[in-house]
Amino acid sequence: MGDEAEPKVEALSHILALSLSIFLVIVGVEHFRDPVWFEPLVPEILGNSRFWVLASGVFEIALGLALLPPKWRTWSGPSTAAFLVLLYWANLNMWVNDIPLNGRVFEDKWHVLRGLGQLAMILVCLWLSGWKKQEYHRDWSVADYKQLLKGGSFPSGFMWGVATSSHQIEGGNRNNWTEFEPRSTSGQSSGSACDHWNRVDEDVDLIAALNVGHYRLSVEWSRLAPEQGVWDDEAMQWYSDLVDKLLAKGVEPMVTLHHFTQPIWWDEKGGFEREENLDDWIDFCRKVFEHLSDRVTWWCTINEPAVVVSMGYVLCEFPPAEQDWSRARAAALNMMRAHARCYHLLKSMNNGDRCQIGLVKNFNVFDPIDGWNPVHRVVTRTLDEMFNLSWLHGLKTGRFRPVNGIVRKLVPGLKGSVDFFGLNYYSHYLTKFVRPTKVELVPPIRPWQERTDFRYPMYAEGLRRAIESVSEYTDAPIIITENGVADDDDDMRPEHLKRHLLVISEAISDGFDVRGYYHWSLMDNFEWAEGYDLRFGLYEVDFDTHVRNLRKSGRLYAEIVSANSS
Repeated sequence: MGDEAEPKVEALSHILALSLSIFLVIVGVEHFRDPVWFEPLVPEILGNSRFWVLASGVFEIALGLALLPPKWRTWSGPSTAAFLVLLYWANLNMWVNDIPLNGRVFEDKWHVLRGLGQLAMILVCLWLSGWKKQEYHRDWSVADYKQLLKGGSFPSGFMWGVATSSHQIEGGNRNNWTEFEPRSTSGQSSGSACDHWNRVDEDVDLIAALNVGHYRLSVEWSRLAPEQGVWDDEAMQWYSDLVDKLLAKGVEPMVTLHHFTQPIWWDEKGGFEREENLDDWIDFCRKVFEHLSDRVTWWCTINEPAVVVSMGYVLCEFPPAEQDWSRARAAALNMMRAHARCYHLLKSMNNGDRCQIGLVKNFNVFDPIDGWNPVHRVVTRTLDEMFNLSWLHGLKTGRFRPVNGIVRKLVPGLKGSVDFFGLNYYSHYLTKFVRPTKVELVPPIRPWQERTDFRYPMYAEGLRRAIESVSEYTDAPIIITENGVADDDDDMRPEHLKRHLLVISEAISDGFDVRGYYHWSLMDNFEWAEGYDLRFGLYEVDFDTHVRNLRKSGRLYAEIVSANSS
């Protein structure tokens, strides 16, 4: 659809929603003003006709009002459609049994017209919900990837990179995760991980061999501050040297200040659950920025705060692995407070004006397993709000509603506190009516989809949808800070790479401001609760010998990067 037609379609949707809303509210009010008129319509099998008339009036008023806010229509549209289907039972009862209203029995043609009118309203409700604009799938068998290898698919200056995090590759760390690991799903210990701490020179060469010009890393807080009030200058120098080594190879670092891990002493104080603890983390950020900001331009404050909260306090796959909605809300709110404080602090420091600072958010695309089921639609919308939209809304308006919260709370400095938006994307999730308090061992997928080693499907189309959703909430440029696939034998990763890069290229061509792509991950690593069972690396790692070997997907990525770099 052309850009000129879109405002007209949007205006039409608002007019239809308003009209339907007024109609439903008026009818609903009439149920209370004159319930006797409606009682004959109630099928006898239901009994207590007065109750059902009044209940129907409540639903009609509530659904009519729910159709007014555009963002509610993804669930209120299907819900109203389902309600209208139930109401047709009453109309059919009136028709079949020749039930009179006010002493009049209607002719068949009026029942037919009434049914057609309700069908029209049902279709309008589904159209208002955007049901046809939600989940979609491409025929990838006809995708043309030739241009990816020829070059010219990406603009000049596009940021090609790879990503890791400290705890997953360094080895020898001691933090809240090492304390939790014996209780994790895999029960595996991170131990020496990839031994990156001792093999850093080799790994910098491996990064450069991929032809990328960017590398995302994280600084391990527990190394720099193993105890409260203690600062390890040697560890800080190691990170400073890493920056120099990367720059010497023509690779620009992007530094993440919190990537899931924190010192044990700070965790024991309550971590992000307590607002008074934020000063400790802010002080850590200040010191790291003082040491590195003369050479590091790109900074990420917090990685995937929604994952920390949902996996730690709801699904219990991350520390503290204690299901507690109250603590989850506190941690979520304080992480956004921490991000806002960190952003403005770093911006006020030396080099702050030239540095680019962002938040990294994992975007899960949720789809109802049954698109015609209004309950599944409501669950989808609820999860989307909790995991995605509430965080985006907070960055846009400065008011943030934490998980399972009711009201949006003002977070000082949060509004517009990103120079770029770090988007992590892996897949979509098919939802149904189930309490979101456990991880499904085998989540459902569509029959034609391929399941990754992490059990979720490969769904590159979702990356485009994520980019579109983020762009509705921020004008900041988007950088894909993580995207990859668990694939131990590397038979899926090459196709995964091509599909997602093609989607990004198309999004840029369509006007979306996507500035870079960091593949997750440089090498196989310690995959949190899954331990070493999942392999995400462009380089395969033998965890007994720590030998790295480039996979065919790594060679493919290097070719694509080389062809599209200027």
